[in-house]
Parts: sequence; structure tokens; C-alpha cells
Amino acid sequence: MNRKASNMIAFIFLSLVATLCTKAAVRKRELEKKSGSIIYITPLNIYVSFNDTKGIKAGDTLFIERLGIATPAITVKYESSSSVAGPVIGKPSLRVGERVFAMVIQTARPSRQTPVAGHEVDTLLAKESTQSTPITVTTTTDSTTVIPGVYGAFTANSLSNFSNYPGASGIERWNYNFSLNADRIYGSRFSFSNYMYLSYLGTQWKQVMASPFTQLRVYNMALSFKTRDVKLWAGRYVNNDISGVGPIDGLQAEERFGNLTAGEIAGSRPGFYSLGYRPNLIQFGGFISDSDTMGAGLMRNTLCVLQENDGSNTDRRFIYFQHTSNPITNVDIYASGEIDIFKLHDGRPMNDFSLTNLYFSAAYFPLNLISLNLSYDAQRNVIYYQSFGPTIDSLLESENQLRNDLRFETDLRPFTNTFIAFGGGYSFQQGDISPTRDANISLTESGIPLLEISTTLSYSRIISDYLDGTVFGVTVSKYIPINSTDITVEYSKLNYAFDNGALTMIQTQPSAQITTRLIGNIFLNLYYQGTYSGPNSYGMFMGGVTERF
Repeated sequence: MNRKASNMIAFIFLSLVATLCTKAAVRKRELEKKSGSIIYITPLNIYVSFNDTKGIKAGDTLFIERLGIATPAITVKYESSSSVAGPVIGKPSLRVGERVFAMVIQTARPSRQTPVAGHEVDTLLAKESTQSTPITVTTTTDSTTVIPGVYGAFTANSLSNFSNYPGASGIERWNYNFSLNADRIYGSRFSFSNYMYLSYLGTQWKQVMASPFTQLRVYNMALSFKTRDVKLWAGRYVNNDISGVGPIDGLQAEERFGNLTAGEIAGSRPGFYSLGYRPNLIQFGGFISDSDTMGAGLMRNTLCVLQENDGSNTDRRFIYFQHTSNPITNVDIYASGEIDIFKLHDGRPMNDFSLTNLYFSAAYFPLNLISLNLSYDAQRNVIYYQSFGPTIDSLLESENQLRNDLRFETDLRPFTNTFIAFGGGYSFQQGDISPTRDANISLTESGIPLLEISTTLSYSRIISDYLDGTVFGVTVSKYIPINSTDITVEYSKLNYAFDNGALTMIQTQPSAQITTRLIGNIFLNLYYQGTYSGPNSYGMFMGGVTERF
């Protein structure tokens, strides 16, 4: 057996040992999948309706499930009797009406979901405006308030594509993802978190065994130590105060001094494409955050300076800033950006001050019946002068114009079970023949009498310099308490015209998904999507199982 294959086997063995050991640290628990629906979205918080929130507490994670893969989406910060709210994890694309779920200790047979009452949302919004902003919640909480426990999940699924296109051959892909969180291990101040994902084609198994870490994506693997004012992380971790920087490998430390928090970073950044461990991509720097009052609410500002090397040569040096605030009642503001302060000109290092990206969003939610959201995103390609090598010239000269994107979203709730969302976007870049414009609208009716189903009608249109397309969709979902079963059926029709109508494409896409409990904490997920365009058809089927603990 070669060394790389041995490493793969050792990795799997250590993962299983870690799971067994951490399970032994707490008593065995039967878990229940508790489903809810997103009812409001603001730049700072996502609001979710449940039938009840028993078993869900601040600090818990809510998940979304797409194509059978459970992905962390929301961290619970506020809770009431039938709804919760908290900041988003990462950058998943969430929408009003989308189903999310929590894994809670099973206490009773789950009952059907009903919409949240309006006053519950008002209570959560009031909490958001009177308590510290979401970005500071972890800096003001003593680690001793976190309840010790272990939870996680392992998912294995297979996705197969098939088509009647001439010469087309089916493709099979295997996906595995593993997550493990151990809070306050054995009652100590140490915690551990891990999330990783392995995906490969069925024909690539030999290559995977020969080089096991090529296809493995580790998004988070860190050991932390926390007191009221001091936090330490070792491993790969995304820091909330500088979340836009992404994952960092190595050591991170921060300490709070009143309203100020100072942090240091020393390690490396993951591989640009593979997310592999690259110790030669050295990364170090520091940041400072300040929490203070602003107008009628609170604000938090973070300023960070980072140096990134490829070996001993400077790859990138930049400033990162982040701002959150609610200066006016019922108004949330978020902003972040990066400014590069280093460049190479004719092979010579020089100081620079160039905006690489800027993001701004504002939300206004005066009542529980309406919310308004506006965002602006401007980005250039990030330049790594050493890592990119000979491709630098093309990036600098032709591919690094500023891309601008302006978007707005409006959510309405005219009746208790009725949700209307509409919005649009305007994107442009120097060199485009014309800007890209898109618009969308959706109507959701939750808890339809007698049938007890949720139905969504949606319509979207996109227009660019080469495309004019529309998409119409209908989604019907139902939750059945027996075995915690979720059933979703969707139908979409796409109509695209390319090059001013010279080429058209009309497709219909039916899909269906069912998730149900098999036994204990093991769940089965089945998904099918078909695409039909004239005499041609394309299908995708996915089947998988998930064990949660």
C-alpha cells in the first residue's frame, strides 16, 4: 500500500475515532429535525418561523438542505416562543419562504408547522434594536454560558446524470460531507469545530486513493479556547470580525478591552482553487474592532491589515474594513471592503492604494408587514503577484475592470399566511455593450386550509447584451409529522433568447424532493430533476443518507 493511500485510510480512521470519542463525552441523545420557514431577511439577521422553538436556543445552528447536502446557514441569536432570528453563516443564497431546520433533543412527537404571529416578529425586531449587534455577540459572552455538548452529521450521497442527447454518457458523482462540533469539551473552555466535503466522479476513485487530499475540501477545522475577554483559535477558522477575508490556517488570538477588541493572525491561507493546506502562502496581520453607540442604536467597526506571501516574496498586502450599525430605529446598515496597498510595477515593489472590492447594504423594516433592502457590490479580481505568475498581465490589462452590481428587494406580508417578495438588479462593467438587468417576483401562501401545504409562484426575467430570458416556477411543499417527512414538488419553465433572438431555448424543469427519517437519527433524502427541451431530455437523480448526532 502506497503512502498516499495510507494517509487516506488514516484520515478516515481518525475522523471515526474523533466521532466516537466526542460522542462518549456526553450522554446519548435522540434528535428531532424541526423545520421552519424564513419570513424576513435583513443585512444583519434572518427571521425564521417555527411551530414552536422548544429545544432551540441562542448559539444553535439552523441548516438548509439542497441536493441532499445539509449546510449551516443561520446562527440563532434571538428566540421567542415560535420564531428565532440570527446572522447568516457564510454567503448562502437565502430567500423568504425557504425551509430551514434545526436538530434538537427529541422531547415529543413533532407537530405540524404553522406561521408565526406578527407580534412575535415585533418582539425579535425589538430585541435586535436594543441588544448588541450580531457581530459582537460572541465578544460579550462568557464561554461558561455555552452548554457543553457534541453534535454533527455525516452525509453520503450519489448523484447521477443521464440524457438522450446523441453521444451523451451518464455521469455519476459521489459526495460525502462531515461536520463535528464539540462545545466546552468535558466542561472545559476548549471547543472544536470541523466541516469538510469530499466529491469525486465515479471514474476517479483510483486517483482519489492515490491522492486523497486533492478532492477534499476542508472549510473549517479549529480548536478554540475562550474566556470572557480572551479567545484563541488553532487550525482553519473564519473570524466573524473579518469574515470577508475567508478561512485562515494557523493561530488567531483576540482580547477585549472594554469596547475595543484587538486581534492577531499568524499562519497561511488555503490554496486558491483547492482549499488545500499551503504553508508557503504565509499570512499574518492584525485587526482592531470598536463597539459604540450611533444615533438610536449601536455600531461596530473593524479595521484589519494583512500581509500575504508566497514563500519569502510579497504576494498581496491589503486593508480590510467592516461596519455594522442600526443608527435609526428599524434601519440596519452593513458595509465592508478591501483596499490593496501593494503592487508590482515592471517587477519592482511599490506602495499602492487601490479599491479591490466594496459592499454596502441597508435594510428598513418599519412594520412586521414590510421590509426594504438595498445593496451595492463593486469588485475587481484579487491579484496575487507571485501565485498568479504569467497570468498577471492579462488580469491587469483586460480582465480587472470594476464590476458594479446594484440590487433591491422588498418583502410584504399583507396577510398572516401570505408573503410577497419582489426585487431586481442592475449590473455593469466597463467594456460591456449594455448593462445586465434582472427582476423577480414571488407569491407564497403558507398553511393552505384543508391541504396544509405551502405554495409559491415565482417569475423572473434577465436581460443582458447577449441574453433575454424568463423563468416561471411553481413550488408546493408539505410537512408530514410521521417520520419528520418533508415533500417538495417544483415545476419551472425557462424561455431564453440569445443574440437578439437569433437562437432561442425553451426548457421545462420538473423536480421533486423527499426527506424522511429512516430510523433514529438517520435520514433518507431523494431528489430528481428533469430538463426537457424539444425532443431532448436531461435528468438528474440523487439519493443519500444522513446521520446526525
